[in-house]
Amino acid sequence: MSSQREVDTHDTAFAGNLVREKTPRGDIIETLKNCRLFSELTELQIQRVAGVFEFMEYTAGDVIFQQGELGDRISIINKGMVHLERNVNLGDRKATVTVSALGPCRLIGCWSCLLGKPNYHTESAVCHTPTRVITARGADLREIFETDPHITNCLLTALCFMLGDKARNIYGAMESL
Repeated sequence: MSSQREVDTHDTAFAGNLVREKTPRGDIIETLKNCRLFSELTELQIQRVAGVFEFMEYTAGDVIFQQGELGDRISIINKGMVHLERNVNLGDRKATVTVSALGPCRLIGCWSCLLGKPNYHTESAVCHTPTRVITARGADLREIFETDPHITNCLLTALCFMLGDKARNIYGAMESL
């Protein structure tokens, strides 16, 4: 059972509307700036994207998401260490392979949700240490991306490099079996 919990939030009146603001916002912005996916965005774009993120905290051993679960969120590690693990069936042998050990500012989650197509997680994200992530629904991020071609271009470029890195990690882990 996961002991995840949402970190404090508060409501702020803005132009006559009630806005749910995540705190501390500065930590969210810094995490986004240092994440490879968002690092090329302008300050204004980072602030806009930060508005859809919230903090979640986990203890060591907690599972953020499980291999095979439907994923509709993107998360970025703010502090702690997360292992991406894949269960594999090798005929008469079954194993769990650690694909990656990820620390602060690394992205986890279901990337296809950024395309408006939630998909099943291909690996589990297990907290190796107490961990805090910032997380957002893919649909909320997509709404922002669709309104700004510069954001879309920056993200596509970053995703190409990140996917190449991920593929290399997976092949390396499989070779170690």
